[in-house]
Amino acid sequence: MRALAPREHVNLAPASPVYDIKE
Repeated sequence: MRALAPREHVNLAPASPVYDIKE
């Protein structure tokens, strides 16, 4: 889900650390 907006990514980061690694 790399199509998410930057703010969306930040919101998901705490819940799913994997997003932070993907970004």
